[in-house]
Amino acid sequence: MGSRFENYVGNALRGQRNEYHIRPSCLDKGDLVVFPAIAHDGAVCEAQFFDKCRLPRKLYQARKRRIQRLKKSRNLLDEVDHDDVKIIVSRVPESSCQNCRNCRLAGTVAAPQHRYSANEFPALRRDPSESGCDNPKLPGAKMSFAEVAALHSS
Repeated sequence: MGSRFENYVGNALRGQRNEYHIRPSCLDKGDLVVFPAIAHDGAVCEAQFFDKCRLPRKLYQARKRRIQRLKKSRNLLDEVDHDDVKIIVSRVPESSCQNCRNCRLAGTVAAPQHRYSANEFPALRRDPSESGCDNPKLPGAKMSFAEVAALHSS
């Protein structure tokens, strides 16, 4: 089912109240796919795609209760009703988004990444046959590029 909705990924989903940028899938339960989304105003959201298909009675009742809970929630942002799918967009607290291990949005709130290149540390070797530089902790040992970069980032 998730592949059915992959055409939404990277595109804008226009709701009744706002427009949402859909990110790659975070959760796929077959009849329910949850996509992380970013609202036009930058709010972190999730778009839950409920497939309109025949389901076993217990699963149907569970999905129906979930939709009702989402509609009653103060976090509800939008509801989109297509022929084969019902989409409910709700606001997600940033803390819960960061806790989701598979969520693609978790990286958007992460700490800045430090990128170093050999050009920023030109004189680490005395001659081209050596690698690294002198390690002050171990006489005669050489520090790796990563160790030197870590020293300069603090």
